Amino acid sequence: MEPSKKIDFLSPWLRLHVPVWLSGILFALLCWQIMRLEPRYILAISAGIIVISLGMMSIFWLQDFLLYALFFNIPFASFGKWLLVQPVVTVAKGINFGLAEVLLFFAYFSWFCQIFIARSEDLPRLRLADFFVGIIFIAQCLSSLGAPDRQLAFFDIVYNLKFFMMYFFIAQKLRRRHLKFIVPLLLLGILVESPLALYERISGHVGIGRTKGDITSIEFGRQYEVPGLEQIRSEGTTKDSHTLGEYLAMLLPLPLIFLLAREVRPRLRLVLGLIFLLGLGGLIVTFSRAGWFSFALAGVVLLWIVVFIWRQGQAAFIFLGLILAASFAYPKVYEYAIVRILEAPHEILSSRYDMNLTALGIIQQHFFLGCGPGNYLEALSDPAIEVIGPDWLPVHNAFLYIASESGIVAALFFFAVIINAMVHCWRARKHSDLLVRGLAVAMFSGFTAYLLDGLTNPTFREAEPYSLLWLFIGISLTLPGLTQEKSAPDTGPTIAVQPQCNQSDP
Repeated sequence: MEPSKKIDFLSPWLRLHVPVWLSGILFALLCWQIMRLEPRYILAISAGIIVISLGMMSIFWLQDFLLYALFFNIPFASFGKWLLVQPVVTVAKGINFGLAEVLLFFAYFSWFCQIFIARSEDLPRLRLADFFVGIIFIAQCLSSLGAPDRQLAFFDIVYNLKFFMMYFFIAQKLRRRHLKFIVPLLLLGILVESPLALYERISGHVGIGRTKGDITSIEFGRQYEVPGLEQIRSEGTTKDSHTLGEYLAMLLPLPLIFLLAREVRPRLRLVLGLIFLLGLGGLIVTFSRAGWFSFALAGVVLLWIVVFIWRQGQAAFIFLGLILAASFAYPKVYEYAIVRILEAPHEILSSRYDMNLTALGIIQQHFFLGCGPGNYLEALSDPAIEVIGPDWLPVHNAFLYIASESGIVAALFFFAVIINAMVHCWRARKHSDLLVRGLAVAMFSGFTAYLLDGLTNPTFREAEPYSLLWLFIGISLTLPGLTQEKSAPDTGPTIAVQPQCNQSDP
């Protein structure tokens, strides 16, 4: 008889649970250290843990999750840690590291694995806009070779490359099924920014986003002064009031278009109306003339499409009712408009005209490649450049700003990308799918607002409006594919039915 074997029930149990216990202890110690930090750091780390946890839960739909997260992150695009910071007035003062960078890393890593390891996808096909973006990138790289400060040029190229990667990922991965989640995520930007903007206006605690919630910062509650301008200007999560005004001007056409569409149910239209009025209030308290005018003209374009192309004349009365509701809710808006437009000091406009002349002088000296990305202010120290007007601010015109830094080629192709996206949106304006055509018209109006705001505003490349711009471009390039996807027949399993033969047939 064989001797009985000793059975160890405890060892497998310990091997299974001890690593879990140790991991829990280490995580508890980490949380204990985190709780000793400032509240804003606790909030940022907690948000990061939540995003990682959701990503692990969505591992089988990872790329969908990453796509949605990019849209969710737009209002928080400027929340990140700057590395190698330089004391300069430019959008890229260093290398930024935030949630967008983490999302892009995992997005392209998973995409790389699908193409080259799992071989479940083919190489992406390039579109015309992709070649335009490539030319912009090459022009910036060549321009950086002659820049006065090559480090700033490198920072600016890396900054732009991040948004190029966001756009390319969206343009390749977006499908029709994503739109029903993307539209609410875009509307979330209004629900984040406008309540915060109204709180800043009422309390005077401006700069919440600019200081990333650090209420002990000397910049908290303070703003740069502009003659003849209201000195409590809401900023939301953005850098300043002009950036928030541009962001809301681009975003407000989205709730407006679905509010005016007769196919939308009354309850949903009521919700969209409240979101629109909330966003309009946030736009008002930015006191940004560029934001006001750009949205007003973009709204006229949107209303014209709905009334004369969609043939929905009742939209004009709904729009008029919204304006009256906003007037009753905030009657001082007309007083603000009169003061801001008619009584603004002449020096504000004259100084911007002078800066345009300075930018033209830089373009004349560096026509094809510019003075170098991120080097506009550095170029003013060149004796060959005649500085007219302020020498501590960049030119307040998007085309002149890009042309002076990266050259006329980069400027032309930058706006060519936007025009190309607007053409795609215009072609989808009559599509049978309300979600597709509504989003197309909203983006067309948003692009219009962006171009108009850029005529007098240097913040067109700040994180929030720039993220929205490139994600809009990515969506617009998928519109032809979305149209085919919606109109294509169902590709699900089908049952072939054999026709029965009549007995009288031969």
